Amino acid sequence: MSAEDIHLQRLRRLRSWVDRSPDPHVWAVVSAPVHPSIADNNAAAVSWRGVRLDPDLAGVPPSPLRIARVEITHPGGDTPWAVQVESILGTGLAWHPELPLVAGLAVRDRRAYPWVADYRAGTVRRHPHMRSALSLTALGEHRLPPIAWCGADLLAVLLPAGAAEQPAGTAPPTRPPIVHEA
Repeated sequence: MSAEDIHLQRLRRLRSWVDRSPDPHVWAVVSAPVHPSIADNNAAAVSWRGVRLDPDLAGVPPSPLRIARVEITHPGGDTPWAVQVESILGTGLAWHPELPLVAGLAVRDRRAYPWVADYRAGTVRRHPHMRSALSLTALGEHRLPPIAWCGADLLAVLLPAGAAEQPAGTAPPTRPPIVHEA
């Protein structure tokens, strides 16, 4: 079987949709597996008022849980640019309203963390030291991402209880997070 045949076989097992930015000339084609992986199921998840909550992700697991590929199309690029982040969560993308930036959440060791991509420069910055929460933003008709841009260079991220403390053996953030408890 050729590499092209393998690629086509993988594509058939994915479903794709468009996530639009505020700029009508910029969008992402997001692809996820048609069938979720058994490995993504967390046995520690609990039911609360009819909603399934994942304690490791600190909120409602998105559906689909993991994204296979995010490819961004923008006026400055000849071809769609693939965001190089492993295990992107299916929480939706947070597009910056003015700058060529998009943010999302990824998962490592069953913990969510934010990443930010500059699609014009083709770069990604991961923040695995900052554990993030999913909360209940995946519920309802509008299903908003649990992260949002605030101002020119600030990204609002939900933190689970106790996440403001720095885990041992991790690099400190470039700017300390501003934490407000509800």
